[in-house]
Amino acid sequence: MLKHRLLHRSGRFGLAVVVAALAAPGMAYAAAPGVNIDDPSAARVDAALATGATHVRIFVSWRQLEPAGPDTYAGAVPAEDPAAVQAAADIDDAVRRLNAGGARPIFTVIGSPAWANGSSGDELVPPTDPATYAAFFARFVAHTSSVGQVAAYEVWSGVDSADSWHGTVGPGPYGALLKAAYAAAKPVAQNGAQILAGPTTGNNATFIEGLYAAGLKGSFDGVTVRTDTACLSLPPESIYREGPDQRIGQYAFLGYRSVRQVMLAHDDPGPRIWMSELGWSSTGGGPTSCTRGTGAGERPSGVTTAQQAAFLTQAYGCLARDTYVAVASWYALEDRAALAGEETGHYGLLDSAGGKKPAHAAFAAVAAAGGGPQRPCGDDRPPGVRFVTPDRTPFTQTLRLEARARDTAGDGVTPSGVARVSFLVDGKAISRFQKLRENQLVRLDWLRAADLPDGPHEVVVEAQDRLGNVSRSSITVLKGAEYVRGVSYPSVITLARRAPLRCAGLTCTLSGAVSGPLRTAIAGRVRIEWQLLIRRPRSTGTGLVSLYVTRHKGGAAADRPFAFTQALARPGRWRVRVIYDGAAPLAPARTPWRPFTVRPPATADD
Repeated sequence: MLKHRLLHRSGRFGLAVVVAALAAPGMAYAAAPGVNIDDPSAARVDAALATGATHVRIFVSWRQLEPAGPDTYAGAVPAEDPAAVQAAADIDDAVRRLNAGGARPIFTVIGSPAWANGSSGDELVPPTDPATYAAFFARFVAHTSSVGQVAAYEVWSGVDSADSWHGTVGPGPYGALLKAAYAAAKPVAQNGAQILAGPTTGNNATFIEGLYAAGLKGSFDGVTVRTDTACLSLPPESIYREGPDQRIGQYAFLGYRSVRQVMLAHDDPGPRIWMSELGWSSTGGGPTSCTRGTGAGERPSGVTTAQQAAFLTQAYGCLARDTYVAVASWYALEDRAALAGEETGHYGLLDSAGGKKPAHAAFAAVAAAGGGPQRPCGDDRPPGVRFVTPDRTPFTQTLRLEARARDTAGDGVTPSGVARVSFLVDGKAISRFQKLRENQLVRLDWLRAADLPDGPHEVVVEAQDRLGNVSRSSITVLKGAEYVRGVSYPSVITLARRAPLRCAGLTCTLSGAVSGPLRTAIAGRVRIEWQLLIRRPRSTGTGLVSLYVTRHKGGAAADRPFAFTQALARPGRWRVRVIYDGAAPLAPARTPWRPFTVRPPATADD
C-alpha cells in the first residue's frame, strides 16, 4: 500500500483523496461539495462517502508508479517493486469502490521520478523533458478512465508556488508541462473526464493570466484553485482589493471571481473553476497565534469549531451563486493527531479521534442540498456616487465641489459602508474625506482652481467602501474668462496626413477629424460638400460663365474621425470642403475648398 505523506503547504507529497458531492436534481449548477481524506483506504473512502460526497480527488505519485524508468506503468507495474504494485492497486480499487458508492475520483498527478528530473530524490522537481510526464500522464488517464468513471485529472499541484514546484516558478515553465500533458491525454480520456490546470495557491488570477499570455488557451478543460490558505480567520464574504485593476485579492475566498474575470477577458467562458481545497482551521488560537504566511504573529491561527461550521455553510452558499464553479472540495475529513497543536492539523470535519465536529453536520446538510442553497455573499459592489455641484457653469477662480455617496450590495448582503470620498482634477487627487455617514454631503471650495490653465478640465469624484470597492463619476468643467463671457474656444478640422483625399474612378473618400483644446468633448455634427465646376450661358446671352455648383452633401457625428465616401455624378473638375457646425464650448470651423480633377475612365480604343 502506498505510504501516505500529506501535502499541505509543506512541500511534501504522497497520496491524498478529496471527495466532492454531485449536484442534486434542481441544483445542477451548484458547486459539488467535497472533502479531503488523508488515506485512500476503504475505511477513509467509506467515511467520506458517508458525508454524502460523490466526487473523489486523489494525489497520484508518478515517482511511485514508475520509479525505475519510463513506460513501465500501463495499469500494472513490475512485481519486483511491491510499493508500486500496491500503489497501482490502491488507485484502481479506489476507482471501483467510489463508483460503487456513487462517486467519481479526481486524480492529481504530481511527483517526478529521479530518472525524469535528474534530482537525488526530490520528487517535486519537475521533469527535465515535459514529454516524459505527458507520456505517463496519458497512459494513466487511459487506464484509470477504463477502470471506471473518473471526473477529472489535475496536471500537478501548487503550480505557482516553490513549495510544490521545485523548479523555475512561472506560467512559462508550468505551461510547457500542461500543454504537453493535455495534448497527450485528452484524446484518451473516457467518459467526459476533464483535464485541469493544476491548482494555484489561493486564487492566483495573475498566474492564470500568465498561462493565457503564454498561449495555453485550449490546453485545459478547467482551472483549479485552493482557498485554504494559511491562518484564514475571516468569513468567506470578506474581500480585499489588490493590483492596478483592483481585483479581489488572491487570498480572499471570493478571489475566484477574479480568476473568472481573467478567463472571460480572454474570451474563454467554457472552462469552469474547480476549487481543489477550501477550509478553515478550528485551532481557535489567540489574536497573534498564526505562525505561517504573511500573517505570522499578526492574526489568529484559525477559528472556533462553531465558526468553522458557519463559514463552511456560507462558503458553499457563495459558490452556489456562481455557476461556473464545478466542484469545491473541503479540506479535510479528519484532524491529524500528530499535529494536535498546529494550525494545519485542525481543518477536519472530524476530530483526530473520529468525533464529529459541528462542521460535519454542516457539510452533510450542504451535500444533501446538492451544493446549495444560494446565500447572500460578499459586498463586491462599489458605492453609488454622484456630483451635486459643479454643474457645467464656467468659472475663473474658486471651484466648489459637492458630492454624495451611498454604498450598495447584492440581494440580502449588508453593505460595508462608505469609507472615503476623494476629488481628482485632471487625474490628480486634490482632497479626501473619511469617516462619512451614508449619503453625507461632501463639500470642497477649491481655491487652487484659480491656478488651472484656461480650458476644459476633468473633475472626478471617487467613492470607496470599507472592502475596497471603488466607483467614480466625472464631469468636464470650463475655466477661463472667455467661457464666462460665453466665447467658445476654436475648433480645428484636421485632414488625414497621408492621402486625405483618395479617388478610385468616380468614387472619392475624404478623411479627417475634428479636435479642440485639451480633452474637450467633441459634440455636434460635421458636414461635407462636393461641388462640380460647370459652364453655363451668361444672363446677357453672350458667352459662357464658369461656376461651382453643389452636387453632393453628407454628414456625420463629430465625436469620432470621419471618412466621407462619395460616388461622384460624373468626371470633371471638383472641389470639396468639410464644415463643423460647432457645439459649446467649441466654435464652428471649416476647411478651405480643396480642388481636384476626376478624369473619364479609359476606353478600349485608348
